[in-house]
Amino acid sequence: MGDKSDYKRMLNTAYENFVEKGDSRGAIKLINRVLDSTTQENIVASAYCLRGMIYTETGEFKKAITDLTSAIGFIPDYKDAFYNRGLSYLFSKRYNRALADFSKVLQFDSKYVDAQFHLGLTYHSINEYDKAIRAYNKTLKLDPEFKLAYAMRGVAYDILHKTDEAFKDFTKAIELGVANFTVYKLRGYIYWDNKEYEEAIKDLNKAIELAPEKTFDLYLTRATAYKALGKDDEAIKDFEKAKSLGWGSMYTLEKLAEEDE
Repeated sequence: MGDKSDYKRMLNTAYENFVEKGDSRGAIKLINRVLDSTTQENIVASAYCLRGMIYTETGEFKKAITDLTSAIGFIPDYKDAFYNRGLSYLFSKRYNRALADFSKVLQFDSKYVDAQFHLGLTYHSINEYDKAIRAYNKTLKLDPEFKLAYAMRGVAYDILHKTDEAFKDFTKAIELGVANFTVYKLRGYIYWDNKEYEEAIKDLNKAIELAPEKTFDLYLTRATAYKALGKDDEAIKDFEKAKSLGWGSMYTLEKLAEEDE
């Protein structure tokens, strides 16, 4: 149908259709046309990799893994194919395979920052928090502005009860623009533990704004912060909101506040 440059243009158009327009169906149709029209190995490998990436993004992980494995079959050191296959394994909770693929990418290219971050995220997913933190450290060495690495390292530190380190990472993530429910929630809890109730309320307000119906414990914690500041009306409203979200407790607000002192 055409020469190599024609196929590359078609794949570039498919990529743009998906990334800029969100048109996965149109992108896949173009990729299929390329695959039906040529046997040039580099082009075929690129087509499988791109289609596999799209399937990964759309949550069709089985199809993604099949395509990305095909791409690797043509180019055994195809780091982008290994990376995207690693994502599909991660998102489908096949963690050992994800670890293997992200590690393979980093063997090919030790500066592949997204692979380094997702290696950490995979360790995080299997509760190997020290290994996750080491991977996040390497991510931040490669890219000191990688905001999600700060956020996730903060979560790992928080789980390990390293609250000073967690607080610093949550603050840095927020400074870099992370607007994440968990980050604000956990930093709010740290402020609360330190009896910095005004700051705790600010963070809990933000967490509630991001996910107003997500969990009753935000309202309970904010209620006790208001109570500690003598803001009883606000405290009672939050206590009642927590109960409306399913916290059917025998306690009164006063009893709850006493236990938290």
